[in-house]
Amino acid sequence: MRDLSLFWKLYLSYVCAIVLALGILVVGGYVVQHFGAAFLGSTTTESVASPSLSFQSLALGGGVLAVLAAGLGLFTSRRLSLPLQGMQRGAERFAAGDFFHRLAIPETAELASLARTLNRMGAQLAEQIAVITQQRNEQEAILASMHEGVLAFDTQERVLTINPAAEALLGVVAAQAKGHTIQEVVRNVALQRLLVTALHSPDPTTVDITLRGAGERYLQATATALRHAAGHDLGVLVVLNDVTQLRRLENIRRDFVANVSHELKTPITSITGFVETLRDGAMYEPEHAERFLAIVARHAERLHAIIEDLLTLSRLEHSTDVSDMTRTPTALAEVIDAARLDCASQAEAQQVTVVPTCDPDLRALLNAPLLEQSLVNLLDNAITYSQPGSTVWVTAQRVDAALHLVVRDEGIGIPQEHLERIFERFYRVDKARSRERGGTGLGLAIVKHIAQVHGGQVTVSSRVGEGSTFTVRVPLDGIPQAGHEAERPKQARLPGPAATAPSSWSGRAPT
Repeated sequence: MRDLSLFWKLYLSYVCAIVLALGILVVGGYVVQHFGAAFLGSTTTESVASPSLSFQSLALGGGVLAVLAAGLGLFTSRRLSLPLQGMQRGAERFAAGDFFHRLAIPETAELASLARTLNRMGAQLAEQIAVITQQRNEQEAILASMHEGVLAFDTQERVLTINPAAEALLGVVAAQAKGHTIQEVVRNVALQRLLVTALHSPDPTTVDITLRGAGERYLQATATALRHAAGHDLGVLVVLNDVTQLRRLENIRRDFVANVSHELKTPITSITGFVETLRDGAMYEPEHAERFLAIVARHAERLHAIIEDLLTLSRLEHSTDVSDMTRTPTALAEVIDAARLDCASQAEAQQVTVVPTCDPDLRALLNAPLLEQSLVNLLDNAITYSQPGSTVWVTAQRVDAALHLVVRDEGIGIPQEHLERIFERFYRVDKARSRERGGTGLGLAIVKHIAQVHGGQVTVSSRVGEGSTFTVRVPLDGIPQAGHEAERPKQARLPGPAATAPSSWSGRAPT
């Protein structure tokens, strides 16, 4: 009976009750008819034969009544069981999440009221689930779009929530981290101590965390205790901010201040010392006075070059909008020739041959003075660090949709560990040798910024003892078309940047 459906339970119970009632009726009637005559003292023949006929009639009538009762029970059981089975299936669909299913309303008043109640429950559950789902989707979208890493822990320091930014910062997978303790997820003592402190502190707690791996990463972690409205502790919320770039910029600023102070202090100290020497009497000794004045003049020129290069960098850094920069149709052969002529005396003194290579018809919309200055700086470096009798090649060519300006030398080369930093201000591979040769330490930084204001970049490849190759890549947003030479303004060939560039961009800055 336990495994039977509701219909069969009702039907069999009804049939059993009918059969039991008829059995009692038939047996009772037989007993009364069979034993009643003897009890009453009847001796007639009819009274002896009648019990058998009466029992058969009674049994036949009882059977007919039982069949009729069984049919009626079948009908009644189905009317009761079918609506209940429908409600059971509807409740199962509600449990499976189909809250939009609606139950049929039975004719029975009690069952109809139950069906309406279940339908209202399904509608209310659908509304509540929709609200909860929308809130969850909004929270997930917010957490997923946040640049800051967000983690939530329970009071046992187990991970409840972790957003994609936190996954990337900590190098973990959310599916694997959830449910595990902070000690299992991240092996960082500072973060573990932060959770303990936040659990017992009513105020937010902030600490700096350093993650060491492929490269150091600096995080600022702020932890706040999560509490229920009733005041119960739920856990800790941790927000991670990646301050690696900020730290790097702070280090660059600090190094820049120290470097520029040192670079300015050196010539100023020399100038001050030789002036005091002259004032102490050396100015009256012609053989010493002329030599001291030459040294003072050289350091003054160096000081002037540093200041000019700093001003140039400042102007370049403020030219962030590439579209605002003045561009004119420029013949690249003329720019290369002007830069080569500007460095001709230095190349001759160093016994270095400069070989230019450029298509005479190659033209582009560029800021010619800036591009010439970047070439002068690159050529100056290439010549300075090349051996006598070597060659420096300067090439301009179009590669796909970009202009490539390449300066290649056969010089001493640059060690690999310095290649990533040589475009920083005042960064020197060989500090003593660079200052001795008159470099300001700003030339390559200027080249990098000139490329950036053109929307491009500069790269370098080098091998020690074999030379270096610097490549300035500038996107060609607009190239004058062939056949329209008459529409282009012609530029005269000038002997050097002093005649080509405006005063605000004059001068060169070798590293």
